[in-house]
Amino acid sequence: MTGIGESQDRGTTSGLREELAAVQRQIAQLAERVAALEQGAPRPEAAAEPQLALELDSESAWGWLTRSRVLTRVAAVSFALVVALVLRTLADAGALGTTPGVALGLAYAAGLMAWGTRRRAPASTLGSVLATCGVVLLCTVVLEGQARFGVVPTPLGNAILALTLVLLAVTGVWRRAALVMEIATLAVAVTTVALGFPTPHFASAAATLLLAAAVASLLLGTARRPWVHWVVLLPALFFWLTWTFKLAIPLRRGLVVPAEVQQAWFLPSLAATLLGHLALAARRAAAAPAAPGPFAMAMPAFTVVWAQAAAAAVVLPWLGHTRALGGVVLAVAVVCLAVAVVLRHRSGAAAGFTAFALAATCALAPALAWVLAEPKSLAAAWSLTALGLALVAQRHGSGSLRLVSYLLQAAACAAAVVVGEFAAPAPSPVLDPALAVFLAASAWLHYSWCRRHPPPATSWYGRVAGADRLAVLLVWIAAASAFCALRLVAWPTLSGLPIDVDNAFHGAQSVGLHLIAIALMGLGLFRRSRELLVSGVILAVLGGLKVFGSDMLVARGVPLVLSVFSFGVAVGVASLVLGRWQKRIA
Repeated sequence: MTGIGESQDRGTTSGLREELAAVQRQIAQLAERVAALEQGAPRPEAAAEPQLALELDSESAWGWLTRSRVLTRVAAVSFALVVALVLRTLADAGALGTTPGVALGLAYAAGLMAWGTRRRAPASTLGSVLATCGVVLLCTVVLEGQARFGVVPTPLGNAILALTLVLLAVTGVWRRAALVMEIATLAVAVTTVALGFPTPHFASAAATLLLAAAVASLLLGTARRPWVHWVVLLPALFFWLTWTFKLAIPLRRGLVVPAEVQQAWFLPSLAATLLGHLALAARRAAAAPAAPGPFAMAMPAFTVVWAQAAAAAVVLPWLGHTRALGGVVLAVAVVCLAVAVVLRHRSGAAAGFTAFALAATCALAPALAWVLAEPKSLAAAWSLTALGLALVAQRHGSGSLRLVSYLLQAAACAAAVVVGEFAAPAPSPVLDPALAVFLAASAWLHYSWCRRHPPPATSWYGRVAGADRLAVLLVWIAAASAFCALRLVAWPTLSGLPIDVDNAFHGAQSVGLHLIAIALMGLGLFRRSRELLVSGVILAVLGGLKVFGSDMLVARGVPLVLSVFSFGVAVGVASLVLGRWQKRIA
């Protein structure tokens, strides 16, 4: 009995121990949970529940979808489209007349725009969606009303588009709805070009496109979205290209211009567009004098170039000359230059000054060609303009104008060559050599001035070009003009001698080329100018190529001997100059 009792006591004791251990485990778990709650950390066993983590991620994605209101916006667009399709179905079925159907469509689109812009953004993101739908729907109704049903005349359609754009621009600025303004501007510009294509109502379409450009400029001031300008510019350029071709082709062929092309409205509309774009560019430059952006920098010059190209394509076959057009473009150049000076002195807009000075240069170059109508005068005027442009660029710290002055100097020489002023024998034995000497002196003076006045370090050209190595272009322009002057003097001189002029002329050209090379190498050594020295050596090498590649085949006798001798002298001078150059460096 005693053994039985002892065994029962041992069983009871072991059971109590197990229960005590279980209680201790529960207390430990409770302590862990309390500690986790106090620290704000997740439960330890939560990391081992992948299914629960997946559900939390799904809830997060669903929450984003709810907060972003994507479904609400899609539903709004769908319902707006349903109503529009109902009206379209009723009109196609004949339940509504064509005119009442188009009127109801316009009214419905206007209602969507009014409802969408009633509240300030971003308080109502749904309002922007509805207003955008209204804009697109209105453009569609106007386009179909004109092209398919014929109940909306093209001028009336352009007027509706222009009025819509004005109202949306006003409410868009007031309600801070930049997105609606962007889409409205793009939609109106594209619809204006498509309305009545290929023969729209050109005058009203030009006014509407100019209005779209003005709204795009307003967007740049409010929302800073310069890409809208470039997108709006594309349909405008296509429109002007179409109008220009429709006028220029029959005028060049001597045909009667159709009345729907509106020939009388072309030049006034083009002038208004040009002045309007220049005014918008001036406003942008004055509003952002420090960083106007690439569009504001390029727009004045680009506008002047395409406008005068379109005008010349129509005016030349229309009037038979371009002198009157040259006077008008010259006035535009003066206006651009005046705007540049005002921007520089009143608002300190250095970039705006550069933009309008470039526009003035782009207008001045063809204006002089059209007014003077004389290649000699044109080349001299361009060369003098290049010198003046360099002075203006240095005074106002504009690297872009400095670079343009180099290009204009090159254009002056190229123009004289292309029109045949430097051909031998010369059309004018006195004036043509004098023009070549003048261009050579002008280019050399330009180069010498640039070496005494380096580009401003603050300009982009000064930072990029560094030592202004591009100025060596002026040296080559001067050398080319001097070579042409020697050719023009050599021909009449040789013509007075009892010799073979053609044979002697080949040798004379080689001698003249080597004389110029020797002069450049001597000046390079005297001025310690590496670029002059290198230019002279390169010119001597080119002369050698002419001697052994051309003169050896076509020249003979004394001219060939003098040609080869001049090359030897040039090589000898190059060796002497390079030797002394090395001693000076050492």
